[in-house]
Amino acid sequence: MEQDNLAALVKLIMADKRIMDLIKIDLIKNGSCDETSQGCDLTLIETNDIFETLPFEWRGNVYCQERPDGGDGFLNHDAATQRDWNRIRVCQPSLNAIAKLALGIADEPLLKILQQKLMEGGEKIELVRLCNLSKIKADPYKKLFLGYIEKVKSYGIKINEDGLTVAAGDFIWQYKALTERDLLDIEKGTVLTVGKKCIVTSLAVDMARRKSIQICREGEVK
Repeated sequence: MEQDNLAALVKLIMADKRIMDLIKIDLIKNGSCDETSQGCDLTLIETNDIFETLPFEWRGNVYCQERPDGGDGFLNHDAATQRDWNRIRVCQPSLNAIAKLALGIADEPLLKILQQKLMEGGEKIELVRLCNLSKIKADPYKKLFLGYIEKVKSYGIKINEDGLTVAAGDFIWQYKALTERDLLDIEKGTVLTVGKKCIVTSLAVDMARRKSIQICREGEVK
């Protein structure tokens, strides 16, 4: 509950224009945003719980598919589509979203934004914290998604392929955060090892309990 309250507080703080101006000044100094740009970087997420896992510098302009009308510090659909962003990052895209993006299907709000921005040029778009396909057990299905990824790359979209790896039959989670959605495709009874500084959301803890997934910190005895 404390993590949920903290996440809500952060969103309210990030909605304050004075905070946004300070972040933009810092981004200009770091080269992530120029003074003449209409905006800076846009971050797209599918679910609310991903927000609390974002680095602070990514939280300035965030569109959440679960909140297409905005609120709680998120951008609404018009703000996300109409501004000229330096870069657009899609954080933790689901395999479903990747498949639809590859096939040109835009039946969800986030995909509609990407489709419009692709028509303007895909070189600004990047998929980050991509789910590793080791979660897919069937080889033919895995090859299918590899094909989707190559198709997405052909649009000019950059893909950051860091993420989940498999070792000794257990999962080693290499992201900086673990959310409820990350556990959906992990089998019951799995032992999941996370880094010492990895943020495990409260919803992820509840999901792990329901699926009998054991979450261990790096260095802990399993």
